[in-house]
Amino acid sequence: MLYIFYTKTEFGCVTMEIDEFFEKNVKQNMYQDIECMMCHGLNFSVATLLAAYIEIVGAVYQEQIGNTRNLECYYNSMLITMGYGSVITEFQNKYGNNLTPYIVIRCGLIHQYNTKKDANIHSEYDDCKIGIYFNEDLLTICNRKYFEDFKTAVDKIIKCMNEDMEKKNRMNDRFKRNNIDMSSGPYPILA
Repeated sequence: MLYIFYTKTEFGCVTMEIDEFFEKNVKQNMYQDIECMMCHGLNFSVATLLAAYIEIVGAVYQEQIGNTRNLECYYNSMLITMGYGSVITEFQNKYGNNLTPYIVIRCGLIHQYNTKKDANIHSEYDDCKIGIYFNEDLLTICNRKYFEDFKTAVDKIIKCMNEDMEKKNRMNDRFKRNNIDMSSGPYPILA
């Protein structure tokens, strides 16, 4: 279970700063969940959580936390931040616009606990240069590299956010509005 830590405000509602989100929710909770699952060989679980986390962090970075109107855009923006723009292009070349990484990987894993195309999902140490690739026609997800690239992208986002105080302030404002709107009282929310 993912625990989201909130701070009480003087009004009894809960709120969270963006720095707290990245430190506690992403770097502690998300990273720990993935590392623990990889140690136990839970390959599909790792790939599923990474797909969800990519979408969540992508939405935060696009200043759209809580907005569910364009989830594929948030997912893709994070893939691009991870250096996976070529993966999006490769999917388009292979399948057209109907079967994107979002649909094949994220939606397949989250809604059906399986990718929508045959895939090899593993957490082995190998020499893969990118976490999602095609080995001939077989979709391959190398969780260790996928996770490593996710962490590198998170660090890039934090650096960018800390260098652009206007963006950071907008993100904090969005977080505060979203968390207060979602809160039901003075108790922590479990996700």
